[in-house]
Amino acid sequence: MRFTNIITHRCPLFAIIVILLVGGCVSQKKRDIIMPEVATEWSNKKQEMFSTTESTINQRWWEDFNDPALSILVEKAYAQNLTLQGASLRILQARALFDVARSDLYPMLNAKSSINYTKPSGNAQPSDKGFSHYQLGLDSSWEIDLWGRTRENIAAARAEINTLNAAYEDIALSLATEVSSAYINYAIVHNQIQLINANIGLQKQSLHIVKALFKEGSRTALDVQQARAILAATQAVLPDLQRNKLQIRNALITLLALPPNEIDLLLPSKDIRLPILEKDIAIGVPLDALRRRPDIRQAEWTAAAAAARAQAAHLARYPRISLSGTINLQVTDGVPTLFDGGPGELFSKDSLGFTVGPSISMPLFTAKRLKNNALAKDAAFQQALTTYRLAVFRGLQDVENSLAALAQSQQRYHHLSKSVEAYNQAYTIAKILYKEGEGSFQNVIDTQRQLIDQQQAQVAEQGNISLAQISLIRALGGGWIPDEEAQQDKANMQKSF
Repeated sequence: MRFTNIITHRCPLFAIIVILLVGGCVSQKKRDIIMPEVATEWSNKKQEMFSTTESTINQRWWEDFNDPALSILVEKAYAQNLTLQGASLRILQARALFDVARSDLYPMLNAKSSINYTKPSGNAQPSDKGFSHYQLGLDSSWEIDLWGRTRENIAAARAEINTLNAAYEDIALSLATEVSSAYINYAIVHNQIQLINANIGLQKQSLHIVKALFKEGSRTALDVQQARAILAATQAVLPDLQRNKLQIRNALITLLALPPNEIDLLLPSKDIRLPILEKDIAIGVPLDALRRRPDIRQAEWTAAAAAARAQAAHLARYPRISLSGTINLQVTDGVPTLFDGGPGELFSKDSLGFTVGPSISMPLFTAKRLKNNALAKDAAFQQALTTYRLAVFRGLQDVENSLAALAQSQQRYHHLSKSVEAYNQAYTIAKILYKEGEGSFQNVIDTQRQLIDQQQAQVAEQGNISLAQISLIRALGGGWIPDEEAQQDKANMQKSF
């Protein structure tokens, strides 16, 4: 009531200006974030290994590969990976900045106190007697968020938190897929090394037999040299495989942030089964799959934050209305004592003084700084919107490529299995014919070389199936619970706007 009297009775011009400004500053530009239109079904949805039904997927999807060593590695990575820790700290920073932005909605209250002693100059004043001044008071100010600029800054800060949450999920998903892929590649190379060692053992036996036959005179020196050549060629494959295995081990050390000697305790040293996902992968429909991807959600929240910042920059050109006030207890005394004058009188009613009232400020000339800042924020929003749309189409591309890769890997593995079986029989027949003197040693060498190549390719392709499954899980956004995530994203979006 008192404030109304001040405005209407004592400052009618101020009231008129405020009313005119309120009437002239209500328009706001709408910035919508709309997902591009996508297909209603996947191109490879008819493949038998895919399920288009919407179902709850295990968020700890790596456990579905039924490999204890793989599960331990992923859990270790989640606990110790430095990149993931950095992402978590960025979320804490964003939450603190959100609280900073939200505090602008509330009044600021500051306490102040001072004690000053003044000794005037005798040449400048009639009296050179000193005096003391005591002051104790409170200052308060509050900017009224009439146009919503502060609320837009809060919305931007909240969207930034959601952006970093999505970024954290994306890093966590990438980490799980990188660790899983590295472990599978490690298993591939390990099994290939075992195959090479087994073939080296067989070739050494063949060389021993050929040498014995050569001494008997039933075979030529050419057969001996060919046996030595294929043995040396097979042995030459080992260093490359061992180097690849060491590089994968070193990559796991970095991903898990472990000392080198500890990684060997986590990796199997003997037989390593190539883990493979036996169950169907529920791919759902494109729209649902895209909304699950954390990188797309991150791009969407980035655009939402940019939209709020653009609106806040636009509203910065509007007038700012504030309420401020001070309340002070002051006393000045020539001889300060605690009970007779001086600070002892500080809390008397005559020491009380205060000021209160509204203020308005409006930018009149800024050399187009505010206008250009608003244009820059609008351009930043358009860039973020373009990045979001691009992320959607890249997400579609990732899923389609992963679906095709998985289907093709399974087909290739099926054919390689038949090829290995056929070459194994051919190698057995070639050895029998050679021992009976009805075939050349060159046939034995050729069939054995082809058998080794096909065995190596079969192991690699079996691993590629697992890698393609992981790639598809990554493209679909990892483990998810569709209903809960959709509701959470909807709630977060409503809070921001």
